[in-house]
Amino acid sequence: MERSLLSLRSALVLLLAVLTGIGAGVLTALAGDGVARSVLCGAAAVGVSVLFFDRLVAAEGHGTSESRGAAEGQGAAEDHWAAREHRAAGGPRSARGASSGGRRG
Repeated sequence: MERSLLSLRSALVLLLAVLTGIGAGVLTALAGDGVARSVLCGAAAVGVSVLFFDRLVAAEGHGTSESRGAAEGQGAAEDHWAAREHRAAGGPRSARGASSGGRRG
């Protein structure tokens, strides 16, 4: 049995990128721009969307960040909000900042 040229994930990423490029090109043409500008817009959309869909579609054998966080006992969103609260509180000086109403005097 022969190996395929592209993996299923690569084929999906490229298919989504090409469909995005076709959509962007058609919308540009419908907006009244010339054919050359529409083709360039579609090509640019393909280039950008390959990077986007490559990040969006999970690689084989890897779970999502949510499932990894859940397995570790904490999700990615919880990490983000905990770090944000820590920065807003001023780090280790949070007790002093809270007692003075957030102002230094």
